[in-house]
Amino acid sequence: MAAMLASTGIRSSEALNAFVSDFEFRDGNVHGYLRHPEFHMEQWGQRSCTRRYLLKTLYGLQPRPALTGSQRAGWKGMLLQSDNSAEIFWSPLPGVRELFAALLSDYLLDVRPSIMARRFAAGHPDHPYLLVCAEAADASPEGAIGRPYTMAAASHSWHAAIARLSRLLDDPTLVPGKHAGTTLHGLRHLYGYTLAKSGFTESEIQKCMHHRSILSSRVYTAQAPEDIHALLEDARLRIREQQIVPFDMGRLSLGEALDGLATRRFHSVPRDA
Repeated sequence: MAAMLASTGIRSSEALNAFVSDFEFRDGNVHGYLRHPEFHMEQWGQRSCTRRYLLKTLYGLQPRPALTGSQRAGWKGMLLQSDNSAEIFWSPLPGVRELFAALLSDYLLDVRPSIMARRFAAGHPDHPYLLVCAEAADASPEGAIGRPYTMAAASHSWHAAIARLSRLLDDPTLVPGKHAGTTLHGLRHLYGYTLAKSGFTESEIQKCMHHRSILSSRVYTAQAPEDIHALLEDARLRIREQQIVPFDMGRLSLGEALDGLATRRFHSVPRDA
């Protein structure tokens, strides 16, 4: 899940709503799609139906945004096509798409089938969700092994991973935190800031991150204080080297004007100061 969020920039809730069929290998690459958990039109035999109808008819399930409790996974409004889906766009960070593809291949061919086989053996039905829990919480269908992955499970695993990384790097300050960007949602911000630092425009970031409003994309193009300080320092150096002249100083060069200012300040200081 972490590799998915880092490489695609999607939200945690969108990952939890993903079906196995939402990712596919084609032309030597992995392709992914965001599909509305209720209204996306699915092809079922010779007919089309909504994902909500498919869940109810084939699996006896409700869409996860309609649930309560631990199995709920929300769905935030986003920019979708007319069929209530959108293609996923991969982060430009080198290797992340390939890493996710390798992990997904192993997961689909080995990890998920072995978990779901244990689910069947325990007498629980199949479901189409991609991410599943590897351990049983209790004997009920809601707590059975292989149940759709939950936000609580993802958060627990993420915190444990950060703790292991903190020990590995011998960095006690490395803890999950919103302002440090070390939460699961921070992976979406990593994706957005990577696009902005790579020169993507606001409208391009909007499309990549499926924002309905371009205003949601401006947080990534807004300049941070350190960016402003860097710009000011660059301008100071260029002014000093007379690459730019910020105002008309007549016949005086900038250096002469500064020398004159220093001389006047020196002679204006009282002798007993």
